[in-house]
Amino acid sequence: MTFYPNRGHRTLRDSHRHTLEVGSAISREILEENGVYSIVHGSELPEGFSGRQRRRAPGMLFAATRPNGKTSYSFRPDGVDPQNPGHKYEQPCKALGGPGNVLAVPAGSQHLIEDTRVPVVFVEGIKKMLAVVSAARRDGAVVLVVAISGVWNWLSDGKPISDMLDIPMEGREVYIGFDSDVFRNPDVTDAARRLGAYLMERGAAVYLSYLRNQADGSKTGADDYLAAGHTYGEYMATFRPFDAAELQRERLARSAALRASLLDLEQRFWAFAWSGMGGHSDRDVFRVLLDAAWESGKAVADGVRVRMAWGPLEVGAKISRRTLSKALGRLEDAGLLYRVPDEEKPGRAGAFVLRGSVNPAAVVLSGLEAPTRARLRDSQGSEYPTAQAPPTRKAARQDTRGPRGRPGRRRRHPYLRGAGRRAPPQAPARHRAPQKPGDRQGARRPPHHARGGRDPHHRRQHGKPYR
Repeated sequence: MTFYPNRGHRTLRDSHRHTLEVGSAISREILEENGVYSIVHGSELPEGFSGRQRRRAPGMLFAATRPNGKTSYSFRPDGVDPQNPGHKYEQPCKALGGPGNVLAVPAGSQHLIEDTRVPVVFVEGIKKMLAVVSAARRDGAVVLVVAISGVWNWLSDGKPISDMLDIPMEGREVYIGFDSDVFRNPDVTDAARRLGAYLMERGAAVYLSYLRNQADGSKTGADDYLAAGHTYGEYMATFRPFDAAELQRERLARSAALRASLLDLEQRFWAFAWSGMGGHSDRDVFRVLLDAAWESGKAVADGVRVRMAWGPLEVGAKISRRTLSKALGRLEDAGLLYRVPDEEKPGRAGAFVLRGSVNPAAVVLSGLEAPTRARLRDSQGSEYPTAQAPPTRKAARQDTRGPRGRPGRRRRHPYLRGAGRRAPPQAPARHRAPQKPGDRQGARRPPHHARGGRDPHHRRQHGKPYR
């Protein structure tokens, strides 16, 4: 980035100002209200930033006003992190006294938090928040814009952070303004689906932004859309009512390569002979992974990549950990999938690539119709819903197998064969015990009660005289 000669303390350098005012359509008034300024040396960063973060200077520092009135910071270095190129913002370290994941609202907007008549717009990053606030002020709209430092950073240890709980949601209109890669990046898709479900549980009317990618294929954010000359009203017109099924359909409609790869995998699944030792377990595991690929898969060069931990995979396939390990090994040997080594880390979901024969790079976008999933049938030709995996071996044969699990005629207990229940054979009349008071009429006591509890049949069959 080229720097221009503005070296005032706690001011924006001309290059940074050009980036914010022109590249993100943020008004100068909004920048001054929210305390955005340039950082030249890492020593200028507030307390809570580590040595690694300070070494990424120069950059821009944003003051993040939390819903509870406290202040945090967000640092955007000018350079790219070589270890994680997608990591654009740095937050204060929790180990050095930082608050952890927080939400940011524009300065002076705390009075809008409790007013549920004011809609809420969630965006990725504080720069997009300032862009939407600038556009809303130009149009005279009143809205509470909330910045999330990352699509998953409204959570901490799997639970909503305290800042999220400080914003009332009951009966409120809430808009999720994620970037356009929500329909391309499975991780962003899952985050939007999770956030939408959480907001609906709290009683909000949830909407999702349907931004289109840019002409070069790169993603479009709220600031990019507004910087292209669109107004706040046009930006809000990109939102639709949140529906997880509609999100999935839009995701497939925008990716011809993913549609073609998934249909190819469906054909491979039904054409493969699931036989031999462990064939049914292999089928169930592959079916669960394929269903997960329809929901959150990503097209790669040799198939579809899907992330799924072993625990949910065991539950979905209804098999044990040991059987799952063997099934994955057999599926790898058969060339149906392979595991991604760099994703197999403790505490993280495993990644699998379901091998296909379609090259996503060679898929022609024009002329492809929106696919529909093939009708799934069991071995008897009966249909079941496409969203449901084929029944497991135990469930599919529950009604056709005997009590010992063997195919063919159901085995019955010898006393239960025939049309009705037969009474067990009784001893001859001379060995039967006499009727006792209280016995049912016509009932006979078992033979072992006769003659002191000894069974005469047993003695005679073994050649021992009865005494």
